[in-house]
Amino acid sequence: MKNVSSLVVLVAVISLPLFFSKNTLAQLANTPWATLHGDAQRTGASEYKTGNINGKVKWTFKTKAGIESSPIIGPDDTIYFGSHDGYLYAVYPDGKEKWKVKLGTPVRKEFGGNVSYTSIASTPTIAKDGTIYVASLDQYLFAVNSSDGTIKWKFPLNISIDHWLSPAVGEDGTVYVVSSMPRAGVIAI
Repeated sequence: MKNVSSLVVLVAVISLPLFFSKNTLAQLANTPWATLHGDAQRTGASEYKTGNINGKVKWTFKTKAGIESSPIIGPDDTIYFGSHDGYLYAVYPDGKEKWKVKLGTPVRKEFGGNVSYTSIASTPTIAKDGTIYVASLDQYLFAVNSSDGTIKWKFPLNISIDHWLSPAVGEDGTVYVVSSMPRAGVIAI
């Protein structure tokens, strides 16, 4: 049974981007980097030309814990990402904080004597209507207003999500989340 569950997750993870082919109008914001790996197909391809980058740091932004979440970019160039401190952050392109909202409860984990705290490791996704979808390790999916960080709703998943993935938004606005073992699969909300 374990192999069948693993196969279901593998098929779901591989197949999920196929639901959102270039011919499908996934409900992502019109931005160059709206979700994990940039687009509904998760290509990782950027429209930015990077050949002229000189490698100098423009700015840094400090959170109270580590960051595992990949950043996304909103239509107004605001950068959104989660942190292990339990917050979802919105940062202006100049590195100044726009807002932050507490979504998750930091979870203490120990690995070979090293202690880490995790909470929002999932990469957010921003939809066409400006809603940001992100999952927390305490098993909730959140819908957050990108303009001010207010929580629209939170949905109890009651399972561990694959926190390195990003929610996907379908053509009809359905939000898809991939779950982890032992109850692996895809959840449609």
